[in-house]
Parts: sequence; C-alpha cells; structure tokens
Amino acid sequence: MAGLPVRILVADIGGTNCRFGLFVHERQAWTLAKVSICPSSGLSCSDDFLDAMQARMDIRPQSGDALALAIAGPVQGDAVLFGRSASLTNGSLVLDADRIRQRWSTNRCLLFNDFVAQAHACLSPAGQGARQVAGPVVCAKGGNACRAVLGAGTGLGAATLQQFAGQWHALPSEFGHTAFAFHGTEEVAFQTYLCHRCHIPCATCEDVLSGRGLAWLHAFLTGQEMSPAEVGRTALDRDSATLRLFARFYARACRHWILSSLCLGGLWISGGIAQANPLCIDSPCFLQELYGCSQMAALLRSVPICLLTDALSGLWGAAWALLSVAEG
Repeated sequence: MAGLPVRILVADIGGTNCRFGLFVHERQAWTLAKVSICPSSGLSCSDDFLDAMQARMDIRPQSGDALALAIAGPVQGDAVLFGRSASLTNGSLVLDADRIRQRWSTNRCLLFNDFVAQAHACLSPAGQGARQVAGPVVCAKGGNACRAVLGAGTGLGAATLQQFAGQWHALPSEFGHTAFAFHGTEEVAFQTYLCHRCHIPCATCEDVLSGRGLAWLHAFLTGQEMSPAEVGRTALDRDSATLRLFARFYARACRHWILSSLCLGGLWISGGIAQANPLCIDSPCFLQELYGCSQMAALLRSVPICLLTDALSGLWGAAWALLSVAEG
C-alpha cells in the first residue's frame, strides 16, 4: 500500500456495537472528523456493513479512500495480520475484503482482528491519553520492549506489539479462548456453576470476563438475574462481592497475559467493561491479585499498567494500523 490515503474510513466491529469513523488529514495531523455507532446484530454480510456505513456516516466513495476494518473475530487469508475474510465471534457478520474493495472502488482495504487495532491504539493519541493504573511510568520514547493490550467487553481479546527494524508490529492472539484458572472453594463452586449453566466442559477467560460472564458471576453470588449493563450500574460502582471477585478475575487474566507475553514495555487494559466501570481495575483486590505471584512479583511490578479510557480507541488503532502499512 504505497503512499498515504486522502482519507481513512475505519470500523471497530464488536459483538454488541459497530463503530464507524472518518479520519482526515488536517494541519499535518490525522483528525477523527466523524463518528457513528449502530448495533452489530443487524449486520450479516459485507453489503449490509457497507450500506450501514454509508447511511450512518452519510458518505460515499472517493478516489484515494482507504478502509481499515477491525472485527472481533479471527481473520482468514494468506497473512497473519490482514485477512481476506473474517467473521464476528459473537455475532452473525461475515466480511469479505474483496467484495468491500469492489463496492468501494478501492484496493486499499485492510481487514484485521479488533485487538490488532487496540494494540496500535497504544501508539495513537488514544494511547497517549491512557490513565496510569500501576507500575512505573511508561517510557516517553517507549523503548523497544514488548507491549501488550487486553480487554473485556462482549468478548475478551488480547494482542502484543513487537518492534522489528524500528517499526511496531501488532500480533493477534486467541488468549480469550484459553482455560481460566480458578482457585479456592468459592471459585471452584463458580466454575462448576458456570460450566453447568453454559453446557461447557471448561470455562475460558472469555467465559469468565466477558459481559455475559459478569452477569453469570453476579447471579451466582446474589441469585439476581441481570444484564451485564445492569450489573455494572448496580454492583461495579461500589465495593460489592461481585466487584471484588470480578476484579480478582480480571487481574489474574492480566497477570497471566503479562507473564505469557513478557510485555515489559507495558500492559494497556481496554474494552467496554473497564472503561465503563473503572472500579474493577481501581479496586484494591485488583492489585492484590495482580501481584499475588510471589515468585514473579518483581517482574510484575516492573511493568507499567495503563487503562485506555477513550471509548473510540479501536477507531484510532484501526487508523494507526493502516498508516503503519502505508508508511512502512
């Protein structure tokens, strides 16, 4: 992809919402000029997606456009990062990059996992505005140590940023689908409850930390059936049994991802749950669990931990991912 585009159309497609954005180049900087959101549930194919983007953004193709599409699911194709097709893990949408290029009359369309975008968001203005949670201050110039991102929302995603030949590259993962480690009588009881309720033999990190996992945890602890949003409003805004246990679970996933990725350059936490309910990261239970591995405590304490507070970080990351290819 040679040369910079005239404008960049981006999408951050999650299991609940699809966010669209338009970036334009003004005064030697890229600016997020327009944003729109629609439910992901009404989208099933590339044509549905493009129709929704055109209608919501009131926009038509222009010569020199580039499209950067981040979807919460695996991509298929010849490359690890940028695929020819992709499907939404927690939804029915299937995207075909060739069909999108054909309809938009452009050869500049990149399709990638949403946490490739979240990783690149750490390098963007959204990442620069992240809130420090724990650990040392992030090095101003970043250094070349591995960085990582992890976030829970409708699902759970994770990715790393590695530097090669002076350029950052995002590497996706399927960490969310690895088995979650439960400890102690109460947690094992919840594991049994969760597996029985979901008809699964083994609970994954996504089963535990996604929105539905939060709702199931609250139901297990209180007997109250609520939507994830309702649990957030009533149980994650104060010191509650649900908050304490969910914060421990979130920290444990972060600890495992830090140790797996060796992200000595920092861990950025993203995703709708932490952004809407920061107490699940600010709770004392989070840091107690994060540093609860005595053998590796020194390493864990050396890693900067930040919270991406910008709900549009996925749009910024998608644009930065495309620009890294255009400028590379």
